[in-house]
Amino acid sequence: METFDYIIAGAGASGLSMAYYMAIDPFFDDKKILLIDREPKTSYDRTWCFWTENERIFPDVVCKTWKKIQIKTPKKNNIFDIYPFSYHLIKSNDFYAYVLNILKSKKNFKILYESIEEIRGHGTVVTEKSLYRSGYVFSSIGNAIRYKEGNITLLQHFKGWQIETEESIFDANVATLMDFSIEQYKDCRFCYVLPYSEKEAMVEYTIFSDKILKDEEYEYFLEEYIKKVFGNIKYTINHKEFGVIPMSDIAYTSDITSSVINIGTVGGATKASTGYTFYFIQKQAHFYIQQLKKGKIQKLYQPRYKYRLYDSVLLRVIQEKQMPAYKIFEDLFFKLKIQEVFNFLNEKSSLLQDIKIMSSVNIPVFLRAMISQIRKI
Repeated sequence: METFDYIIAGAGASGLSMAYYMAIDPFFDDKKILLIDREPKTSYDRTWCFWTENERIFPDVVCKTWKKIQIKTPKKNNIFDIYPFSYHLIKSNDFYAYVLNILKSKKNFKILYESIEEIRGHGTVVTEKSLYRSGYVFSSIGNAIRYKEGNITLLQHFKGWQIETEESIFDANVATLMDFSIEQYKDCRFCYVLPYSEKEAMVEYTIFSDKILKDEEYEYFLEEYIKKVFGNIKYTINHKEFGVIPMSDIAYTSDITSSVINIGTVGGATKASTGYTFYFIQKQAHFYIQQLKKGKIQKLYQPRYKYRLYDSVLLRVIQEKQMPAYKIFEDLFFKLKIQEVFNFLNEKSSLLQDIKIMSSVNIPVFLRAMISQIRKI
């Protein structure tokens, strides 16, 4: 049995983010750290987007940054200048390579590719080949969900095509964050258009619902959207990606006493109401790093209670379909300053700002949903 100070189980966005912050902090230079996953992550399997104001999050691997975004609904359409915010995109293969190159240069890090069979209490990881023990295991694998009766669970599922056109048709300075001008089919459906250049963009078809579609359905809707917005253009599909993100008010658990700390989505880093995860993974990693530097982890990462309540209320409104889902986002983005919305969704708003946000939406519908959620709690 080999012993380490820390084991990071899973080398995805959350595991590598945790490892990265340990690697660049001198405090951990004398700590023995193991990063373990089933196989190396090298492929371009997903993109991560997030907005920031002053924070620099992996600037060396940001593929594209936009200062303007477009929001489009059946009735309204606008391009917003989001200063002082910026909207960023990172490709997974760039992120994997960047962090792994740093880790490989650190003598106190060991990287293993073995299938994890079990993570036991007291910092023990069992693989197909061996057994490893540490002071803490930070795990982004497995299922750490605690369901309760009445929990709301939706899925954000999407299919994206990175297309390249023969003609210059995209405005590379504007990212279309939400285009609701498509048929909703009684769901919450919208498209992204994230242009890398005038001839290349990621086009994504996204749904908030409780069931995923067949692959050919996403393909059909993407093809129809491109035709509807850009006409009968000629294009090549250079990359495809598919994802499913949980949007739920369920509780994600960890057990401090057993020294196993869940991170990433299984540790509660996915924003329940939007599905955004990468930004909150960074907050979560910093949260645990700061505690480790003080000696031990005494508190688990989770959003503040008010944001968990707000998220659950929004999910309930979407789930119960008491109003068209696009109208919620139309009210938020067109009645308020977009910077206020971004600040709220990044969980940095004051109570007065929260009240302003809540007063912009359909008050009777949201009030009923909030009362229902509070009763369940």
